Amino acid sequence: MTRSSRIPLFTLTLVALVSGAALLLSLPPSHAVAIATCNESDAPDACFDVLVSDAYRQGGLQSAFELIGNIADASPSFSVNCHGNAHELGRLSYEDWRAAGEVDFTPRAAYCGYGFYHGFMEALLADSGDAKKGRELCEHLGAAFEEESVDADGACYHGIGHGAVDGTDVGNWGNPDAMIRSALSLCEQVMAGLPVTPTGPLYRCTTGAYNALEILSQSEKYRLTELASNPFSFCARQKATYRQGCNTNMIPALMRLVRDDFIAATDSITALTQVGIDRESLVTDLFHEYIRLHFAEGDHGIASGIATCIKLSHPYVAACIDGLAGGYLKYGTPTLEYKQLLALCASPVLPQGHADHCFAYGLSRLRVLYSQEKTDAICRGLPLAFQSYCHG
Repeated sequence: MTRSSRIPLFTLTLVALVSGAALLLSLPPSHAVAIATCNESDAPDACFDVLVSDAYRQGGLQSAFELIGNIADASPSFSVNCHGNAHELGRLSYEDWRAAGEVDFTPRAAYCGYGFYHGFMEALLADSGDAKKGRELCEHLGAAFEEESVDADGACYHGIGHGAVDGTDVGNWGNPDAMIRSALSLCEQVMAGLPVTPTGPLYRCTTGAYNALEILSQSEKYRLTELASNPFSFCARQKATYRQGCNTNMIPALMRLVRDDFIAATDSITALTQVGIDRESLVTDLFHEYIRLHFAEGDHGIASGIATCIKLSHPYVAACIDGLAGGYLKYGTPTLEYKQLLALCASPVLPQGHADHCFAYGLSRLRVLYSQEKTDAICRGLPLAFQSYCHG
């Protein structure tokens, strides 16, 4: 079956999905009024921060994440800061967990790129330094939410690495190797005995550490000038098995350096000569951020994203389109990420031959966000030619 014969059939399916969305997306009146007020304010992001925090204090995590989903649906620009809101929920939840010994954890913590786990573990390690307790909690949540998501424990392990980076030792400021050394060591110790795979628990923990270091580099206080001027040079000194994760988490620093020029950023990545890295995968990770920055466009960045991808050389066009697909799963509207992903893969402006790859990449990752039941329901609405991709 050719691409031209597949897409019209799928487009009909997509129209059916979207036509029913209006009923599903109706907002509670209290949410609608509050969201409209924030949208009209001079500082909508700060306003949303207060809304989400208040929702947590009044109704717990379920209420807060329900509100986040409604804000993301009504305000596409919210996707830029959604991860930060989830971070704050993690911090607030840790305070309650420490005081009461329990929190009503929810599978909705997968919203906004799993920022909740990052904030929770960051607070736990800053407070107690007990990474073993963090690992035990991650294992518990992974088992508890396995039916809802296959990545709750992985995101939690990433959070441990995130919280393990210590920015309080003034003697280490200006030296990124020294600032991250103890965090990498802690990851190695606390993940001992767990499966060692290219993207397993140790990898997720170390990527959390590199992520946290990059965030510290955004403050002049820490004097991490190398990360600001040549972020990948630092990664070249890391263990070969850690370089991929390091480079991936230096992408925000690269984007600041090139002022969000995705072509220039791609050129920097493709020029890397480090041993032990996958440049195509790094380009894919780079273009996740395209969706974050362009989600507020009328089509959520589909047309402009594809137009940027086709400017790249082979094989980076496919890597770029994969990045857009993954970007919707990472930054799309909570619970509705798949619709934006499907719209991308069915787009008539997608270059010939790339639809199959787009579907394969995106559909194989649905279980990271959704239950098996929801994944199956999504896939039953697709042409048979695409359904096999849903099973990895």
